[in-house]
Amino acid sequence: MKRFEELEAQVMADPARQERVERERTEVVAAQVRDALGELRRVRQLTQVELGTTSPTGAPARAAKSETCQAEAGGQCRRSSD
Repeated sequence: MKRFEELEAQVMADPARQERVERERTEVVAAQVRDALGELRRVRQLTQVELGTTSPTGAPARAAKSETCQAEAGGQCRRSSD
C-alpha cells in the first residue's frame, strides 16, 4: 500500500491536477470562512456591514463597497456591485 505522501507527490507532479487540487482547496477554505462568518452574523444578529466594522482586518471598506447586504430572506443575502 502506498503512503499518502507518495500519492500526493504523484498528483502534484501533474500540473493540471495540481492546479485542480489547489483550486478546490481554495474553494473549500472560502466556503468554510463564509459559513463561519454567516454563523457569527446570525449569533450576534449583525448585518454583513456591521460585522465588517468590528473586524480588525480592514474589512469594512470592502464589505461596504462590494458586498453590501441589501436584503436578507431565509439566511440568504443578495449582493450588489458598485
